[in-house]
Amino acid sequence: MSRHSRLQSSCEKSFQFTVDCLPPSLQSALIMNTQTHDALPSVLPAAKKLRQEDPQRIETGSGASDALDTRSEDSVHDIKIMNNKQNHLARIPLELFAEILSFVPSPRDVLSVARCDKHLCATLVRRSSDFIWRQARRNCRAGAIPDPTPNWTEAAYAAWLFDAGPCEMCWKTSKPVHVSYALRVRLCGDSACHLKYGRLLITAPPTVAGDAVTGWLVSVESGRFLNAVKPELELPTTVEYPKMDKYYRRKDLIGAMDAFSQASSGDQSALTEFLVAQEDKARRMPIIMKNAVALQRWRLDYIAKTKEIRKSNDLLGRCFAGNGGWDWAIMNATQTFSVFLRAHNNSLQRITNGDFEIIRDQVDLEITNLTRRRRRKQEEKSYAQNRARVALHYQRMKSAGVQQPMPSLLEFHRLPVIKALESSAPQEPTVDEQLKDEAFLKDTLEKDLQKWRERARARLAAVLGFPDWNTTSNIKLHPVDRLTARFVCKLCRKVAKKYEELGNLDFAGACAHMCPHLDKRQRAKYVWKPEQFAPDEKAIRAIKQLLQQQHLDSEDPDSALMIRGIEPKILCLSCDAAIVMDFDRLCMHSKRHEDMQLKVLRPSDVATVLKLPVEKGLHAQVTGQSYQTKRLRALKEYGCRHCLQKSKTPPEGKEGSSDVPSPSDPAPNPESPPESMPVRPHGKLWDFNGLQSHAKEKHGIEMLGDEDFYRYTLPTT
Repeated sequence: MSRHSRLQSSCEKSFQFTVDCLPPSLQSALIMNTQTHDALPSVLPAAKKLRQEDPQRIETGSGASDALDTRSEDSVHDIKIMNNKQNHLARIPLELFAEILSFVPSPRDVLSVARCDKHLCATLVRRSSDFIWRQARRNCRAGAIPDPTPNWTEAAYAAWLFDAGPCEMCWKTSKPVHVSYALRVRLCGDSACHLKYGRLLITAPPTVAGDAVTGWLVSVESGRFLNAVKPELELPTTVEYPKMDKYYRRKDLIGAMDAFSQASSGDQSALTEFLVAQEDKARRMPIIMKNAVALQRWRLDYIAKTKEIRKSNDLLGRCFAGNGGWDWAIMNATQTFSVFLRAHNNSLQRITNGDFEIIRDQVDLEITNLTRRRRRKQEEKSYAQNRARVALHYQRMKSAGVQQPMPSLLEFHRLPVIKALESSAPQEPTVDEQLKDEAFLKDTLEKDLQKWRERARARLAAVLGFPDWNTTSNIKLHPVDRLTARFVCKLCRKVAKKYEELGNLDFAGACAHMCPHLDKRQRAKYVWKPEQFAPDEKAIRAIKQLLQQQHLDSEDPDSALMIRGIEPKILCLSCDAAIVMDFDRLCMHSKRHEDMQLKVLRPSDVATVLKLPVEKGLHAQVTGQSYQTKRLRALKEYGCRHCLQKSKTPPEGKEGSSDVPSPSDPAPNPESPPESMPVRPHGKLWDFNGLQSHAKEKHGIEMLGDEDFYRYTLPTT
């Protein structure tokens, strides 16, 4: 098949595709029109020819928007349409293409076609295609658009009339609310911009220069525009040029008057030459003003017609929604109907029943889907709000000092009564108010919490080696409530900030534990299980040893109170130095030794070992993230007890041994003078970071505790 035959076949297919897409009334008109032509020229040769020519750039003038995407010759060379099988419009013959566009209701539609393809743009902006734009101007349903002045091209003229553009004052791009076609000014809907621009408009003074320059300067053509920018004038809205006072841009008027005065200050020839140079402007000024007045009248008709069409289509659309049993707001939000309505409004075309019947089924489907999505979105929003209020109630319960252990927030959300409340529809009072005020819900929540605690107790007791533990005695502690109930998480090996100094978890800490390494998705799937915990064997052995030395039983309810009442006098016998600690630090310290040995010191021995007392909470005080703690860490006031207390360890012996000195010990001489203090009783001092490095390097201690260091402030001299 020859190239000519392939092109003809392609044109016939494109023509048939185009005809099938048109309404029946246009199909017959197009077929009858094309029967009179033996051969129709294609737009493809036109594009070829355009590549060899210098494309003409549209001059939009001051304040006009760029009409189309017309670029340089290099851009035109990039047009590749020969093998573009998807662009059916580009394959239509030129006269058929022009015939189709002759039925569009305004140049706005031609603009849209031109901007959808480089080839179509290059074709429509040519001077030879001006007849398409002229026909579209005559077809405008709001009334024929006045012809442009000679300085406009048809494409640029259409773009100036229908495009959004920057406001003259704020430079925000929007559809103009007020326009002066003579001054080529667009103003947005902000009244501040109107008043600000109104101060830039002045009348010509009654002088020779003022009278002269008014012969070629353009002025505001509409009383409606003047009333918007200068409301104090209170002009009739129907007044027009030339039956109104002339207002000019201040800079244009003053500049022209200055130029006239400068020319008239010299000889007569300079003034004559200046006036001759302005003759072209003076000749164009009446034409521009006449066109501006006509455009203002057409714009009023266009706005009125637009409001009428929009109101009519809106009412008919509401009728369609009512007849179909749909909500108007939802129907108007569907993609198909919103595009359908917007297209008819932009084309100033009324919707008909026949037009809507074509898209009814699709609109019905989209309304169903949109309603389902909105309902689901509202349920998700309500669920999120309820969960947030439940979290607020959870924090309120914890801050109120609940004595019983509380589950983590994730497990709290999974309680039956909480799940039921979170899934309910939003109502007044809110979920947290119901949980706080309604006695039934409070009792139900407390029962659910108690059931959860009982299951956690039984399963954590099994972790400690007490499966199916049960007793009828009221004076025996449950295994998870004893001092020896110390847990570590097998998944993360971490503890909450509250338990950092302990290094492990008690029953309440295990119940509230949530692994910190989980991300948002993992936390949503995370389920708390007692089996994820293991006993902290080192801490448990140390605690049992402590209880044994104090002759206490871990089952005794008073054992915890008695042990925690011990002041820092637990001596670690496994350390090289004499390190003394309290019970809270015993759990963490026991991790340093495989089998920690300890001894409870007598008060007199504690005073011998500790030249400087142990400050409880000192480590937590200097390891915070606040600005004050950073300043504390920088102070050179911290000493190492592993260095200072090396030789101060008292002789080992059993608890309660006699105070009688052994024969090998010299008897004290009461008449001898007291032993003098060492020169540096505080030892070497570091800042806290230096102390950490020292302890790690010399003593192998990764993490310091209250028992490892002291703070000593040097006296000021």
